[in-house]
Amino acid sequence: MIIIKQIDYRDLNNISEFKNIVEEYTAESAVEEMLPIKTDVDLYIKLNELKKMITLAAYDDDVLIGYANFLLSPNLHYSKLTAVTESFFIKEDYRKTGAGMALLKEMEKLAKENGAVAFMVTAPSDSKLSVVMEKNKAYKETNKVFFKSLL
Repeated sequence: MIIIKQIDYRDLNNISEFKNIVEEYTAESAVEEMLPIKTDVDLYIKLNELKKMITLAAYDDDVLIGYANFLLSPNLHYSKLTAVTESFFIKEDYRKTGAGMALLKEMEKLAKENGAVAFMVTAPSDSKLSVVMEKNKAYKETNKVFFKSLL
């Protein structure tokens, strides 16, 4: 059974399967120019403590199968609190279980409970998440992000 739980990033980071999930996530969606991954665990923990980031874990019974982080911040142009995904990933073997949609629904619920008026999902171009979000009638594409390495 799929279960979604809010979790402290510190606790998520200490789950042994989390490292494997991050490796799968990186292989699928990393921005090559930004590699290698060097996670600032302390900053994730601090953002959780400040309630500026919410972390969720997805389980199949007691097995970690995915996670999400979303940030809560004011949109300065509109002066409204918005939520935006920082990480959103379900292991490939579990993508047809409804786990991704359950994770998204829980993110939306918590964002609203924390005062956000909008929820934005970012997805790597041509990723599986991008394809799913394009089909999701509750969401519309509003922006495109363009990347240039400055190294």
